[in-house]
Amino acid sequence: MVDPRQSPKLLRLRGAGWTLLLDASREGLPRLLHLGPTLPDDPDLAHALAPHATGNQPDAPAGPTIWPAGVQSEGRAPAVIVDGLSGPLDLVSIHAGETMIELTARQASVELVIQLVADGPLLRSRATLRNTGDTPLLLRWLASLALPLPAWAVRRTLFDGRWSAEWQAHDMDVPPGLHEQCARDARPGFGGGQWLLLGDGGERWLGAHLAWSGGHRGLTDAGAERPAMLQLGAWLGDDGTTLAAGAAWTSPEALLALSGDGRATIAQAFHAEARRRVPPRPRPVHFNSWEAAWFDVSAPRAMALAEAAAALGCERFVLDDGWFRGRHDASGGLGDWTPCPVKFPDGLHPLIAHVEALGMDFGLWVEPEMASPGAALLAAHPDWALPTPLHRHQLALDLARADVRAHLFSSLDRLLGENRIRYLKWDHNRPVVAPDPDAHARGARELIARVAAAHPDVMIEGCASGGGRIAFDLIGDMARFWPSDSSDPAVRLAMLRPASLFLPPELLGTHVAASPNPITGGAHAMDFRAKVALFGHMGVEADPAKLADRERDVLRAAIALHKRFRPITGAGKVHWPQHPDPAVLGQMAILPDGGAAVALVARAGRPAAAQAPPTRFPGLLPDGLYRVELPKPWPRASRLLASPERWREGFVLSGSALAGAGLRLPFGSADTAWVVGFQRLPETRR
Repeated sequence: MVDPRQSPKLLRLRGAGWTLLLDASREGLPRLLHLGPTLPDDPDLAHALAPHATGNQPDAPAGPTIWPAGVQSEGRAPAVIVDGLSGPLDLVSIHAGETMIELTARQASVELVIQLVADGPLLRSRATLRNTGDTPLLLRWLASLALPLPAWAVRRTLFDGRWSAEWQAHDMDVPPGLHEQCARDARPGFGGGQWLLLGDGGERWLGAHLAWSGGHRGLTDAGAERPAMLQLGAWLGDDGTTLAAGAAWTSPEALLALSGDGRATIAQAFHAEARRRVPPRPRPVHFNSWEAAWFDVSAPRAMALAEAAAALGCERFVLDDGWFRGRHDASGGLGDWTPCPVKFPDGLHPLIAHVEALGMDFGLWVEPEMASPGAALLAAHPDWALPTPLHRHQLALDLARADVRAHLFSSLDRLLGENRIRYLKWDHNRPVVAPDPDAHARGARELIARVAAAHPDVMIEGCASGGGRIAFDLIGDMARFWPSDSSDPAVRLAMLRPASLFLPPELLGTHVAASPNPITGGAHAMDFRAKVALFGHMGVEADPAKLADRERDVLRAAIALHKRFRPITGAGKVHWPQHPDPAVLGQMAILPDGGAAVALVARAGRPAAAQAPPTRFPGLLPDGLYRVELPKPWPRASRLLASPERWREGFVLSGSALAGAGLRLPFGSADTAWVVGFQRLPETRR
């Protein structure tokens, strides 16, 4: 333990490529001196970085405090709000090691513990507030992360969206004053406030994420006379949460990554963390029955779909909504998780056996946190539903109640125990306004963890009307997420880069839908639909019986291409192909040793320019020689290729040539998608 009264005191955390320096020599919580590139252990750093006096500042300039509270907020948004807390928090202990700093501060009956951990490229942070008094305390806000921003962080990228149009990125200046994104719900929703990028608009960036599947607040607070402050934390509701005497509340974890060489390093840091949480596992190509059959599923219909799916090369058959008792449309059945005796008179076993005989495994859709008004569950327990209006014909169950969670676990445990189910699509199709949103979110989180622990061989996908509940705290218990209910390839292509800033492709379900698309009405050729779906955990929604023979052939070839490249997309480092046309989008995955890579380069619609500029491919080994191929099927625009016979044979180019000059791929036809493969040759460029 370090005596905080000794002065000067410099606290240092060093991660992979970054350093955090805090000045703990003054009263109160430490001040930030540096958050950025790695610094050496120079003895005079604290003096060199100390704030200077200005014309309208305190007599002894101290610099920006981490986790400002009470009078230490100095006009900024406080990171700690407790009824009755007004005086300063006194720093009483510091535990500092090579990879961790733990600070404890007190004021009256409030004890605050801040933990900062260096973990490779990531900085992890969380806070705990403890009531050390004899009477209850009302906690209204406690930030998981509350740090002043580096002076270079003048630009930010926000993420928001809506149903079927998630992951919309907005680049802008960090504005003066307080700017807040808040999910006042028991799930994150589509607002995206728990994901944030801040930087200089060039190479220096930091990426932040609140790893929490409940509601949240994310804010920046900037002013001309003080550095901007970033805060992320869980939403505690308008009324806050009460801490009994001796009780404590610990915030969710926040994750921060820093980069001095562009956004790809941020993405790679978050991808590595996601992959650490999810052990490598098979990711079979899905066929999902929803858009092929909607609620009109039955044993014969599902078996016919399974046969068609297997013929395409699918490896998992997922029976979506409509399979259970009372579920003929969206208005009934939720809560009664037993097979419909009319649609499946012998239960699910015959269907599962048929699916397995075709060489696939079986998955099932559920929405356990909801119930329909006429469900037997609510007839027996009417007080289990939250007192909120109907939304999508359903009510939300009160997951803050232990008896509700116990019942739901028992239902799911029985369902999974009695059937050979290898995948569970866990849906959540309405917002939840709960009396205590934090208790509700923690209850849901506990239920998911309990089911995952009891059935480790079952892959659970998180779906919430699409991307309404995606967060890193779920990764591990959930191994797949449905980023949007829209599988329109133009919509998904636009989401690809924003989502990939935080999430690796194998965690995101990407499916081939019908054309015209049932959500957007957009019509797209099968080659474009299938290739956009290739860069993720691939699946099929379209009814194979309604596809033309040529479409089935193209889809079958694309599925084979996905299987060939998924060892790369599921383990590679992310980069993004570079093209001057902002409508040309895509993604690139490069194996960590640089030995192989694959890229998707696509454009929805037709370009204005007749001659396409080259597409550049960064991230390959500069001196490595790569055989470059365009695997078939080729898009319609392939008729415009220069020397198509040479493209069939493949080129040999260096990594530096591919990054600096690139490949001239035509986009002259509407909705063009290219898949590009790169294989490093044994020799290097001389």
